[in-house]
Amino acid sequence: MQTWFITGASGGLASLITRRLLDRGDRVAATVRKPGVLDDLQAQYGSQLWQAHLDLTNPQQIAEVVERAFSELGTIDVLVNNAAYGLYGAVEEASDRQIEHQFMTNVLGSLRAARAVLPYFRMQGGGHIVQISSMAGHYSIPGMGLYCSSKWAVEGAFEALAKEVAPFNIKTTMVEPGGIRTNFILGNAVFGERMDEYRNTEAGQFVSLMKGGTARYRYEHVQQNGCRRSG
Repeated sequence: MQTWFITGASGGLASLITRRLLDRGDRVAATVRKPGVLDDLQAQYGSQLWQAHLDLTNPQQIAEVVERAFSELGTIDVLVNNAAYGLYGAVEEASDRQIEHQFMTNVLGSLRAARAVLPYFRMQGGGHIVQISSMAGHYSIPGMGLYCSSKWAVEGAFEALAKEVAPFNIKTTMVEPGGIRTNFILGNAVFGERMDEYRNTEAGQFVSLMKGGTARYRYEHVQQNGCRRSG
């Protein structure tokens, strides 16, 4: 039996991971932004599931929740840094506050969670960090530049971190999924304030697609052109 600490465990990929781990008999320390969303799982699995409210934009809360998890559970074998969301629209359309929150959550939140568990991993002789990134960490397209840039930052930081912590028997895994049928967009996406100037551009068509519109833009465009970086 292993013990997993998972951020953003209430939806999307993490909710599926959480249920699968509980089904096989592992323990899960699940952190969520909205208390109560995992109560059904709690009733089904009892003490196998440990819950905590966690806002990844709150550095003090990250440190406190990690400390409490290790204190109450004794050991944590794997950290799954999953919590993230997408900010869509042309770069000019997003507000400063939206951009800051995107990086506070996707980049700094992941880094702070990893940095919080590292001292405990060293003390217990090892551990494993699983960082959920994205294929978007390797390309950027109009309408998705801010989300992609947050994933580029995650990729750069964790590629270095992987080599830095290897001498301490701490393993790292970067997961780079493509599109998955979850509530990632419908439930968690944030959009910049649309500007008329961009409505008929590639960025505007992409936003219409993400919002369920009938734009001619197709996801195949991302698959065909998404990995081309301009010099």
